[in-house]
Amino acid sequence: MSEREIKINVTNDEGSGQPEESQSTDSTREDSQVKKLSAELADLQQTLLRRQADFENYRKRIEKERAEDSKRATARVVESLIPIVDGFEHALAAHKEDEYASYRKGFELIYKQLLDNLARLGVERVEPLGKQFDPHMHQAMDRVETTEHEDGTVLEVFQPAYVYNGRVLRPAMVRVAVHPGGAFTNAIFTKFWASRKRRRLRRSSRLTGRRRSSGILTAARRTRKRPSTASANVPRRTAC
Repeated sequence: MSEREIKINVTNDEGSGQPEESQSTDSTREDSQVKKLSAELADLQQTLLRRQADFENYRKRIEKERAEDSKRATARVVESLIPIVDGFEHALAAHKEDEYASYRKGFELIYKQLLDNLARLGVERVEPLGKQFDPHMHQAMDRVETTEHEDGTVLEVFQPAYVYNGRVLRPAMVRVAVHPGGAFTNAIFTKFWASRKRRRLRRSSRLTGRRRSSGILTAARRTRKRPSTASANVPRRTAC
């Protein structure tokens, strides 16, 4: 074999080895890029899941706040309508003569329609006559000492109670039967008068605090306006 053929063979062997090294380098680079893209994809998926969870929590919070705002607005409207219902009841109870029969019929229809609309809104009218006194639902306006009824029984209802969504819009004003020296007298009314006394003490303490603060401010103003004796006795210098 001549020298020329040997050189050609050596050259071919060296050229055939280069593509294998470049292929391994390319495959390594591709693997690193795939790992990098997989990591970025996993990061984006986690970010997307967190954003979706945050948005879902935000949506639920907004819906809850809107529902609460709607309930509060409805409660304010119902509170403004309760005196109108009382006015209808007083008007129907006042005129029972035959000449007012046609007017009474119209008033009764409007009154019934008003109560039906309040019931559709979820307002519950509570008539506690004959039931036990509930300090969270009833307001005792009077008590009658008697043993004919159970201690704490509601004998008369001056105004019914109205409840909306578990909230007492107006407590029922009632007259309660109490036994002389009974548990109801010792527990409910003692608690009522104690709370009333605490309210009076808080009111008087607030007034006393306001008077003290106003007195301190007045004394500070007077002190600020009054010149000091030391500065008053110093003679003023006159220019020569």
